[in-house]
Amino acid sequence: MTDHGRTEKRPVNELETLRRKVSRLEESEALVRAIAEQSPNMIFVNAGGNIVFVNPRCEQLLGYTREEFLSPGFDFMKLIAPEHRERIRENLGRHMSGEDIPPYEYSLVTKNGMRMEALINTKLIAFRGAPAILGIVTDITERKGAEMAIRFSEDRYRATTELTSDFSYGFRADTRGAFEIEWIGGATRSITGYTNQELAREGVWHGLIHPDDAVIADQHRRGILQGESSMAEYRIVAKDGKVRWVRDQTRMKWLDKEHSRMRIWGAVQDISDQKRAEREKERMEAQLRQAQKMEAVGRLAGGVAHDFNNLITAITGYSDILLKELKEGDPMRADIMEIRQAGKRAAALTRQLLAFSRNQPLEPHIVDLNGLVSGIERMLKPIIGEDIELVLDTAPDLARVKADTGQVEQVIMNLAVNARDAMPGGGRLAIATRNVHIGPHHVRVFPESRQGLFACLSIRDTGAGIPDTVRSHIFEPFFTTKEEGKGTGLGLSVAYGIISQHGGWINVYSEPGHGAEFKVYLPAFTMGETDRDNASKGTLANLGGAGQSILLVEDEDSVRLFAARLLKDNGYRVCEAASAREALDIYEKAGGAFDLLFTDIVLPDMPGPRLYNQLLEKNPSLKAVLTSGYSDERSFEQIPGDSSHVFIQKPYLVEDLLKTMRGILGDPSM
Repeated sequence: MTDHGRTEKRPVNELETLRRKVSRLEESEALVRAIAEQSPNMIFVNAGGNIVFVNPRCEQLLGYTREEFLSPGFDFMKLIAPEHRERIRENLGRHMSGEDIPPYEYSLVTKNGMRMEALINTKLIAFRGAPAILGIVTDITERKGAEMAIRFSEDRYRATTELTSDFSYGFRADTRGAFEIEWIGGATRSITGYTNQELAREGVWHGLIHPDDAVIADQHRRGILQGESSMAEYRIVAKDGKVRWVRDQTRMKWLDKEHSRMRIWGAVQDISDQKRAEREKERMEAQLRQAQKMEAVGRLAGGVAHDFNNLITAITGYSDILLKELKEGDPMRADIMEIRQAGKRAAALTRQLLAFSRNQPLEPHIVDLNGLVSGIERMLKPIIGEDIELVLDTAPDLARVKADTGQVEQVIMNLAVNARDAMPGGGRLAIATRNVHIGPHHVRVFPESRQGLFACLSIRDTGAGIPDTVRSHIFEPFFTTKEEGKGTGLGLSVAYGIISQHGGWINVYSEPGHGAEFKVYLPAFTMGETDRDNASKGTLANLGGAGQSILLVEDEDSVRLFAARLLKDNGYRVCEAASAREALDIYEKAGGAFDLLFTDIVLPDMPGPRLYNQLLEKNPSLKAVLTSGYSDERSFEQIPGDSSHVFIQKPYLVEDLLKTMRGILGDPSM
């Protein structure tokens, strides 16, 4: 009975155990189903090449229904982007052979043709007694888009920095000075010659800083470590030895509340071109200021020369009159001769001042510069001495120029003497000529120049050269570096004034230790211009007049009295006026009965040329002699070209004035 009872109880227990196992299995399946249905990832099972299970997420993301996925003959390969299908087949085969495959990325294609980027994790399982592949697929489309955006941003930044003259950097530092470079990127190679990796090494950047700018860079660094955003401009010496200007800008952020650690971002920009442009601008502005200063000083010098020439005219004029009246052997003659010689020396000085101020009257002719240079060679050799070799190199096709031969010779002499003084131990003086076509670039570099064809006269020496501090002053009057008593400081300023008055300019090229070169540019003569010779004609003998009537206009009393006395003593009838208005009144009262107007150009109420022009309207045959110690060629522009007039420079000697009068009024005996 007992055994029989045990036999009946065993089946009941086994049934209960089975029931519990089934219940747990159902719970597990429900749990798995719930997880699969709620999972944000796609889950599928592939058995024998067919989809046998998909979760709702597969339907949502891929667009197919569950029935379509599970239908016989559904080709799951159409879910795979064509370029990834071979890889998927290969991985499935490896799985089925028992190999574990790590997660990998590939592209899916949805039912409506949209691409989806996915990350798949697969595992070999048993499904309904047969091997199958469980796949869990994560949609990473947004992540891949973000990664692409980041890469695009990085590429754009890299391209921007590499195509521009910038590179940037970041490092961590503490207030004690310790730092750690985190990154460097951009145009480091084009700026420094070093790669990012080379530049990141400790001490490399500091070693590039130009020694003269080390203090600036150190102040910049100290400012950063003190928690300041900073900007500094300094020079570096690149790997190839070239010096470059950079602008180093930084921003910082504290990494702790104690303000002991910081992160610093910086950008370095190559500003070498900007600095060159700034230096060029400063140089051109300095040239302009120099030209303006020279013009102002020239006006002052011309004004001084004008007043001085009036005094010299009276001094030398009365000296000549006294000498004429004194008998030979009179002891006073020697004293008066000294006065006359002093007047001549003073007149020479005023001529130099007038040449500098561009108001020395020109007597221009069509000139062959080559012939002029060759002709002056004989005079130059004894001046420069035997220790200096003189070399001429003249262009055979040199354009002719319209110039005052005497004044251009003076320019050559002044420049040659200046070169001689720069070579006290001997050397080589080279004078060359050539044609030069001046273009817009040259005009931008040298504002005083202008475009066109010019004859260039070059004078080069092998002396010590001219320092920059001296070169900016060499054309200033009375500026000299010579010992006291060995130079007036007018040689180069006179040359500058003469060439400027001819419509040209002088450029100076020099480096200390490599000599100096002065290039004189004169406008080439063009056909159609006339070669006017304004020189007065006459002889020294029998220069008196024959009662011709002269209207003398001079505001300086001493000069007017001397000129009137001289002309009256030599056979002319003279009416005097101290101003243009007074001269007009005298002319009207006399009924225009004058043969010649003798007037100063600079009068207090009206320029002499304008006075002459007004009188020409009344009498077109009226002749004129115009004089001044300070003249401007523009003063003659208002005088008709067919009128009969000449110019005599103050101070003039007795014979010069009488010769001028005879030349324009003619010989009364003929």
